[in-house]
Amino acid sequence: RGYSIWYGISKAATGRSSALPVVVLHGGPGVPSHYLEPLEGLGQVGGRDVFMYDQLGCGRSEEPKEESFYSVGQSAEDA
Repeated sequence: RGYSIWYGISKAATGRSSALPVVVLHGGPGVPSHYLEPLEGLGQVGGRDVFMYDQLGCGRSEEPKEESFYSVGQSAEDA
């Protein structure tokens, strides 16, 4: 749909993880993932890959002005 969504990946300390990854979804709307950044440490201590992202319109992701970009269905598809 032509917008940019920010995401970050913290790899496990070993570089390889057999543990299930952690997918971090922030609250919202309007609350970016900054407050959840300490969870990136799970890669170092827990040996897990950690995936984070900012929902469309939040934090480091683009903020389209069209209201049609914002729906539960679209957010689920983006994740």
